[in-house]
Amino acid sequence: MEKFCSAWWRISPKRAMAEPNGEENKQLVPESYESFDKAGNGSIEDYRRVVSSIELRSLKDKTQVFPLDQEHHVRTRLSHSYEVATTASSILEEILSRNAENPNNAWHARRNREAGIGKSIGSCIDSEQDVTSLRYSLMAACLLHDAGNPPFGHFGEQVIGSWFSENERTYCLEGSDGHRAGICKEGYADLKKFEGNANSLRIALCSSCMYDGRRLNLTATTLFSIAKYPWVSDSEEASAHKGKYNCFLSDRKRVEDFIESVAEDSRLYSESTPGCYVNILEGCRHPLSFILEASDDISYVTADFEDAFRKGMFSVGDVVRSYAAGVGGMPQGYETYTATLMDLLVVMAGSMDDRRLLDALCPNLRSRLKGEGTHSFLGEGELHTFQAALRENPSIANDDHQCSQLQETYVSRWVDITRRWLRFSAAGGIAGSDIFCGSSVELRKCADVDSVIFGNHYATIKFLKVIMNKYVYNSPQNMKKNLTANTVLRGLLDKFVPAAIHCTNPVNIDSDENSEMKAFEKSLILSVPLRFRLDYQARKAAGSWKLGEGRDEYERVMMVLDYITSMTDGFAVQLHKEIC
Repeated sequence: MEKFCSAWWRISPKRAMAEPNGEENKQLVPESYESFDKAGNGSIEDYRRVVSSIELRSLKDKTQVFPLDQEHHVRTRLSHSYEVATTASSILEEILSRNAENPNNAWHARRNREAGIGKSIGSCIDSEQDVTSLRYSLMAACLLHDAGNPPFGHFGEQVIGSWFSENERTYCLEGSDGHRAGICKEGYADLKKFEGNANSLRIALCSSCMYDGRRLNLTATTLFSIAKYPWVSDSEEASAHKGKYNCFLSDRKRVEDFIESVAEDSRLYSESTPGCYVNILEGCRHPLSFILEASDDISYVTADFEDAFRKGMFSVGDVVRSYAAGVGGMPQGYETYTATLMDLLVVMAGSMDDRRLLDALCPNLRSRLKGEGTHSFLGEGELHTFQAALRENPSIANDDHQCSQLQETYVSRWVDITRRWLRFSAAGGIAGSDIFCGSSVELRKCADVDSVIFGNHYATIKFLKVIMNKYVYNSPQNMKKNLTANTVLRGLLDKFVPAAIHCTNPVNIDSDENSEMKAFEKSLILSVPLRFRLDYQARKAAGSWKLGEGRDEYERVMMVLDYITSMTDGFAVQLHKEIC
């Protein structure tokens, strides 16, 4: 069950750790810098820290869709994250603008009664500074939302989970079979369902440790906006959402402590848990997380469509055939909007054969759209098309390579138009929903969330995902490269996991506590960046978990996973060559 917090416009400047002043920190911190943060500009500082962070930089060579791809135009996780952030900012601006400009519509009347507030969301925000804080917290969260993805994208997540499932008898405490140590059963359940979303929140939290150099130490508004799946791995909600969750066992205590500390002085409360900030362990989402989710979906389906078309993985004709085959199964009430964009794709970027194909497979489509006044948005005489460009440049029509390049530009134009409509639709869907009315809403299925978020273009998002699954995500081209990813990640886990289990003191590697370790295992642990090892040591010394019964081993395995998941695709491949 998902619950939505009320009074969403409130900002919590609380940080994961107290920020010491310059004198206490023995550093030169300008007085104006401290006053800037204390004056309520914490979200701007969050954004600056994220943009400069090693966590964001590492995404530049991480897979978005195509692993180990050398083509310059293909998105990586880094470019995807920037696109998500800009899309989210646009959606937020549209929500605020829309509500401010229409104070008398029915939605405002209902929201005002339920939330007991003014004529528009704009009147509920204390100042323009609050709007700025929301925007920067949202963009910072968007930039970090995929930071927890391991090398090779979602396939990498699956490999890690599968490896732990297959090796449960060897490494889980109850089945350690001759090993002197094993991982606690509760922690092992997380590892078998390894989840990049939970790892993203972990990175945001771990990067608050004192050994991380330039610390993130984000505000509560930014941190909790990251959590799209506010529950733990063994919850009913995780099972209902395809195993997705946002918090590992390793991080529960620090999340609980942070929620409690924020609740003491927060201006943002949850109706479901009065007097408490958004509880991301008990199914309560920060409303900004819905904008993040919408922006993520919009960015990846449109960008993946564009990249895959440029790589020649499908044609406009393939899209037409898939549309015709699935049009009958589209959600009722949404099909016209998707049909309009389908018609626009064929008119703007299709060949004459594509036009004839659409007319043959959907004979009444164009006449129906013309009757509704939505045909191609503009008259064909006003819309510059791929066919018009070929008529203007007849020599290109006889050159397949140049013809293909020309068509790509018109498909890209269509993608831009589609992205704008999806942003506009998402803003309308979110603004007009109970998400921002302060009332609790139960959404038990992901599809229900999508229908709320995407409104009129719910079917469009679903259709684009169908195209991606059919022609891209499960394509032979991707599957071949995934074989390399599978070999690399399994090889690294084979080496690092047993070394972590056998290493009692990962900071002082020559300690007597590690006397049973092999020399090779010591070298492996020493290769783990010191900040990860020091964080483990500091949390253990602080009593962050109960000692014994496999919990130490679990935490050390999480420590090496911090390292492995931080690797870029290329670095993981290179390290595998060196040690495996």
